[in-house]
Amino acid sequence: MNILEFYKQNVTKNEYYYKFYDELVIEPEREKRSLNEFLGVNTDDETNDDLKYIFYDEEELIEKFKYLCEPNTEISKENTRLFHLILYVVLQLM
Repeated sequence: MNILEFYKQNVTKNEYYYKFYDELVIEPEREKRSLNEFLGVNTDDETNDDLKYIFYDEEELIEKFKYLCEPNTEISKENTRLFHLILYVVLQLM
């Protein structure tokens, strides 16, 4: 399951998690586009960037969530994005 695609397809404007839409969808796409343009890479090509958002099953999702909650886990934009996406997916699947 690609949790980023799940979020994009299922979140609605009246949900709490929609307030993270810019952070989870718009900002990463803008960053990727800027980097690709800087490097002179064709921005129309799909890359494997979304692999970090693909989980085999709920167990893998839960393990990643546990990892993100560990005190020694780095607080980064990417980890924060994963945290919000996983919470959204888990709440939707309950």
